[in-house]
Amino acid sequence: MMLTMAVDLDHLLATPIYDPNRCSIHFHPLHNLWLLPIYFAACFWKKTRYIGFGLIIHMGLDSIDCQVTNGVWYQNADIIINQYAQLHRSKNHPIGSDLQTMS
Repeated sequence: MMLTMAVDLDHLLATPIYDPNRCSIHFHPLHNLWLLPIYFAACFWKKTRYIGFGLIIHMGLDSIDCQVTNGVWYQNADIIINQYAQLHRSKNHPIGSDLQTMS
């Protein structure tokens, strides 16, 4: 079950890698909501049972962390787009101006 912590390697794909106000659930690739049924199904096969339980526990704890720190159970797409736009607006990035006109 300790190996299921390796699912957090997908945090290395984020920019910035660590953001204390960001919710992991539905932001990082291996923390997507559509993967939860797959993680849950893994609990029913003997060879993947511990991995499945570990991943479900991991997602549950990350979701609780989101609730405690941000008041939401998972990151929704609007919040992600707004954070991305703010990041690029602050750096005078050309994409930032495009996103500003979209909102």
